[in-house]
Amino acid sequence: MNSHGVVEVPEDLDGVRLDRVVAVLAEVSRAVSRKMIDEGGIEVAGSAATMATVPHTGDTIRFRAPEPAAPLVAEKIEFGVAYKSDEIIVINKPAGLVVHPGAGNVSGTLVNGLIYRFPDL
Repeated sequence: MNSHGVVEVPEDLDGVRLDRVVAVLAEVSRAVSRKMIDEGGIEVAGSAATMATVPHTGDTIRFRAPEPAAPLVAEKIEFGVAYKSDEIIVINKPAGLVVHPGAGNVSGTLVNGLIYRFPDL
């Protein structure tokens, strides 16, 4: 991921929604690009951008990507495994178990348990 930079909008992204343009040019997800825009981390043609900003070919986009999330940590989390093969794992997720780390849930999730139990994932 480009952590910060200045890039020009290419012709194939002319008039495309700003969150899509930022996602492509900053090499981040659409959710991350939307957050960057909402937090004022994007300038288009020298001005602070909002979701209403329409970028055009040749416009300069200046961005600073958010810091990457902390790496996932393997944790022993209880959940049932109904089936496992080389291609698929079918689990029985307990009610209330958060699926993946996010705001307020940086550990104790199903993902943490999966990488503990299946380190090759």
